[in-house]
Amino acid sequence: FDINEDSNIYAKVVSGFKSGGTSQRSANAELFASGFEEEDILSYELGYKGELWDRRARLNMAAFYMELDGLQSSVQTGSTPGERDFLPIDDNTIQGLELDLTLLLTERLSFSFNYGYLDTELGEDSLDTPAGTFLFMDDFAYAPENSYTASADYRVPVGNGVLGINLNYAYQDEVITSINASDTALIDDYSIWGAAASWSDISLGSMPGSLKFMLWGKNLGDEEYKTISIGAWSPFGASEVATFGDPRTYGLTMSYVY
Repeated sequence: FDINEDSNIYAKVVSGFKSGGTSQRSANAELFASGFEEEDILSYELGYKGELWDRRARLNMAAFYMELDGLQSSVQTGSTPGERDFLPIDDNTIQGLELDLTLLLTERLSFSFNYGYLDTELGEDSLDTPAGTFLFMDDFAYAPENSYTASADYRVPVGNGVLGINLNYAYQDEVITSINASDTALIDDYSIWGAAASWSDISLGSMPGSLKFMLWGKNLGDEEYKTISIGAWSPFGASEVATFGDPRTYGLTMSYVY
């Protein structure tokens, strides 16, 4: 529904499914033979999209609620982490908020902010299967309750091209890495700073296209953080196996646009 020329609200209901099948990595003959059923989702969303402040601000917001049945959950059912089946979990819910804001503070300075809130809940605490009884966590894996990013950009034209400065920040709450209580691990919350300085739209005279140079830095605080963590290797003497994000990194990039 159009509130005016610059903003609108919307609501939608969506249903979908993912077909069933059989896990090619199953180590249990009975689970392999029976396979798994389809996964169904029913999703509700209410949102707003608009431009405000004489079109110097753009705001998008959405609230959503989802119901999932037959959630095809990849769970280790054999003696090694690679031996897995998709176990069905019913009555799961995901609800949350999303916000996306962009501000043109001055002719040369802009600011953007993105925020996400998630509240997830598994519908079953445990499941009895031919491979044994599995206990589940309360929340979905890799689903941070809060996450947000913010960035500021300053651009100024010069004699040949445009000079720009960018400063950015990202934060994510702690997450669990598996719904299976026996092999889940925890990734702590973390925050990352980044920055860049650029010289773009450099004319090459009679040659077509333009040049861009950018000096950038990522993870300026040299935060040590995990992106993936697995607790399924504990029977082999490794209580946790993790992949870490990049440390403090610098670079100079040259681009030719034509």
